Amino acid sequence: MNAGVISRLHVDNYRCLVNLDLPLGARQLVLGGNGSGKSSVLDVLWSLRRFVVDDVDVSAAFPAATLTRWTSRRIQTFELDLRADTGTYHYRLLVEHDDDSARARVREESLHLDGGPLYLSNLGDAQLYRDDHSKGPPLKVDWRRSGVGLLTQSKDNKKLTTFRTLMAAVTVCSPDPRSMRSSTQASDSLTGPGRQLEAITGWYRQLVQRAPEVTEAARDQLREILPGFRQLRVDRDPEESLVVEWDCEPNPAASARYQVKFDELSDGQRCLIALYMLLEQWSQEGGTLFIDEPENYLMLGELQPWMHATTDRVDDAHQILVISHHPEWLDAWAVPSGIHLRREAGSYTRWAPFEVSADSDLSPSELIARGWAPSGRGNHEKG
Repeated sequence: MNAGVISRLHVDNYRCLVNLDLPLGARQLVLGGNGSGKSSVLDVLWSLRRFVVDDVDVSAAFPAATLTRWTSRRIQTFELDLRADTGTYHYRLLVEHDDDSARARVREESLHLDGGPLYLSNLGDAQLYRDDHSKGPPLKVDWRRSGVGLLTQSKDNKKLTTFRTLMAAVTVCSPDPRSMRSSTQASDSLTGPGRQLEAITGWYRQLVQRAPEVTEAARDQLREILPGFRQLRVDRDPEESLVVEWDCEPNPAASARYQVKFDELSDGQRCLIALYMLLEQWSQEGGTLFIDEPENYLMLGELQPWMHATTDRVDDAHQILVISHHPEWLDAWAVPSGIHLRREAGSYTRWAPFEVSADSDLSPSELIARGWAPSGRGNHEKG
């Protein structure tokens, strides 16, 4: 299993994230008020994945609009530590924005493994290192793109390309059933379901071809929780689209089975199907699943089994990060897995571990409801 755990994220000069150094565990609940920076943390990981894995131009991944507004600095800094069987990778990216052209370029990009260099670049001049950290050939690279993402595997740089594979196992999403399309589009992601799961059809088709055991396991789970559900399949007549087959039994007046397009389902049904597909891919292939408010559109009885399944699967190769305000998540994960973000008006994001006094009789959700959540002030406060 080629998967790992993101153990640290550092961000500077990105929206409200200024010199933010955030430790991350295998199971992490990210909570905080509106505008505290939760979505910005999600966006950074999404953008880093797109930049390294999907060959997205640096100006598209990190547009000038993401610069912190109250500073005139034009360089953004991103660092990511990823722990895997091969060791701990340290990835660093400096993005420089040009005032005149509104374009960005990669000022610096580097990758180390357990302190030893694998790749270094500065304004298009790159140095490749072999797996034993000895110097390889110098390179000229496009300063609009990730050199780490573009290099092809050879016998001497397997550790570098392994990092790219590990980043491909990072899924970042904010499920939105109204964005989930039945038909495929030319712009569908080739490496994932999309930020709002809008590319679910193309993603499902690739899973069927690449990992049929994932789709079969999701099908079996959904048969237990969605009455009448039989299977998902991709119909190619007249265009490629995702359809769902249902049983009408025990209704004797109806045909035994019928099918509907995926986007004809209710919002809740679409979300539930997508969540179990995500769950089974993550369970069987490992990696990081960072998901924003998965409880939206679900009933409590639908949320709890999914939440318990994710909790049971967490280990050194399975990481889940959840943004949620839901009492079920708060009471189950806030202690000891909660990171509380806060931000004073017009200031930058700070974080603190979510802690509850030993003599408190109140649950985390009740503390938050009463406005007594940790403020981020004190010994743990970080910027």
